[in-house]
Amino acid sequence: MARLTVKEFAVQNGFNMISKVRKNTNGYMFATFLTKEDPNHVENVYFGVRFAEEGGLKEGDALPIGSLYVTDVENAAGEQRWKLTDRTGDNAATLASMGYSAI
Repeated sequence: MARLTVKEFAVQNGFNMISKVRKNTNGYMFATFLTKEDPNHVENVYFGVRFAEEGGLKEGDALPIGSLYVTDVENAAGEQRWKLTDRTGDNAATLASMGYSAI
């Protein structure tokens, strides 16, 4: 599992722009990373559940990119997904702070 700053994620993936907070039709918040030179090079990164609920951001807000991270997580279907979070530290520490235990 990787945890990158927003800037590291953008540079690593060739992005040079990020949207304000967006919300899909189901109410899930996300941000769109894109490359202004190539409108087809885009990726929507959804907020982690806790960050969406407790991050204090709403649709249309500018992201505090200096204090956010992008981390890869595995969803219930076993698929790898990128998520935005404000938590520092590694994934294991973040999950432990949410009440998860290693097995």
